[in-house]
Amino acid sequence: MAKIFIGRPSEIFNVKNAYRIYIDEKEVGAIGNAESSYFEVENGEHTVAAKMNSFMGSAQVLLTVNGDEVKSLKVTGKSGVLWLAGVAAIDMLLIAMQDVLELRYLYLICPGIFLLYFLTIGRKNHLSLTLDGQE
Repeated sequence: MAKIFIGRPSEIFNVKNAYRIYIDEKEVGAIGNAESSYFEVENGEHTVAAKMNSFMGSAQVLLTVNGDEVKSLKVTGKSGVLWLAGVAAIDMLLIAMQDVLELRYLYLICPGIFLLYFLTIGRKNHLSLTLDGQE
């Protein structure tokens, strides 16, 4: 029987959150920090996704497995952290430059835009699910 292997490296952020794994839109298990797991599947095409909670997760990955083949995936939460760091850097720059630019309270808008992004179109990009060896 074919298998899908999913590994999660040790992460500083989201360390206490287990990522739930969905294969063909059915929850098949969860992976904690620095854990990995094998999931047996039928031969053919399968969609795989990871979710941190019921709202934020990864985009779906389409895999084709045949025979005793093992497809290897890696799930990380670094994409959300990188966005947060970028917004924080822009926000600090706006705070430092608010008198020069004469744009009062603009620094309050950046966190709102970040939140809006992750609550709408970015909610499926909070986690990164990739074929192992590809980034």
